[in-house]
Amino acid sequence: RIGLTTLGQNHIFISEALLQEPGATDPIVLAIITHGVAHLRLHHHMQRGALSLVQKAAFKAGGAFVPGLSHGSKIADPIVEASASPGQESAADKKTMVYLKRMGFTGEEWIQALELMAQHGYAERMARIIIKADDLAHRASGLRRSAHLPVVSSLQDDEN
Repeated sequence: RIGLTTLGQNHIFISEALLQEPGATDPIVLAIITHGVAHLRLHHHMQRGALSLVQKAAFKAGGAFVPGLSHGSKIADPIVEASASPGQESAADKKTMVYLKRMGFTGEEWIQALELMAQHGYAERMARIIIKADDLAHRASGLRRSAHLPVVSSLQDDEN
């Protein structure tokens, strides 16, 4: 289940089911939107596109010398995109916190949004990469530690 999708051309999609989850308060929804905006403002789609273009050109050039090598980009393209993802997510997380603080929030809202998505089994999609709920929970706990906030298990039952 994808909760947040960020695509090129300034498109951000949020799952209606996520918006209806208990705990999806206005500040948390704003944090989710802000994270999508952070990806767009940091030009992550353009960076991925540029990496893809360079590797396709390299394989095409190599294909002139080694028959069939020009098709290597079909294998390498997903690998290149996946290798860019962790750094881009970290940068977007930091930018999200900055934007939220500029709007008068604490930044805790983004951590709570990550925990909410993880708790209810949602994933984040950035282009073709899907970041699963476990990874969202890990990011939330890392942000809590770096912000010196108490670490809360994001996968606890609502009854606890």
